[in-house]
Amino acid sequence: MSTLLTPILLKKDLHELKIVSITLFACIFLFLVLSIIQLLTIGNIDNHDENYGQYYRVEFSMKLVTSISIFLVA
Repeated sequence: MSTLLTPILLKKDLHELKIVSITLFACIFLFLVLSIIQLLTIGNIDNHDENYGQYYRVEFSMKLVTSISIFLVA
């Protein structure tokens, strides 16, 4: 009986993988769009910080959204 159900189960699993792969490509596209928008609006910024303590505090801003998208894509 389980042998007869195997094609149905595999089809369902492959369908779920299709949804996951579409979501992954949508996230990559969103990451690229956000990166391009940030590059065009803020520009290329060099880091001249001597104190790195600010990187360990969470501030709710556009930088948080950018870092979450980088983390999700990674």
